[in-house]
Amino acid sequence: MKKTNAMRILDQKKIKYEIHEYEVDNLHDDYGLRVAESLGEDSNRVFKTLVTTGKSKKNYTFCIPVNASLDLKKAAKLAGEKSLELLRDFDRIIIDFKAV
Repeated sequence: MKKTNAMRILDQKKIKYEIHEYEVDNLHDDYGLRVAESLGEDSNRVFKTLVTTGKSKKNYTFCIPVNASLDLKKAAKLAGEKSLELLRDFDRIIIDFKAV
C-alpha cells in the first residue's frame, strides 16, 4: 500500500496506527457500513470524513461515524455559516480509520 500524507504525518509525529485493507464496492450509499463490516468493526467506531463548503467559500471537514448522517443545517450553525453543501467534486470523501 502506498503511504498517504496522513500516514506520513502520523509517522513524523511517532503516532502508532494500523493499516486495514479491504475490498468493497464504493458505488453504494452504504459504503462506510460495508467497510465496517469487512473489517469486523462496530459501525460506531469506523468514521467517514465529509468535506463541505459554505456560502463564504470556506471548506469545512466533518468526521462522523459511518452509520450516521451529517445534518447540514446543524453543521452550518456550528461553522458559523448560513448554509453548507457537500463539496461537489467529493460528495463522498471517506477516510476510514479505527477509533482508539
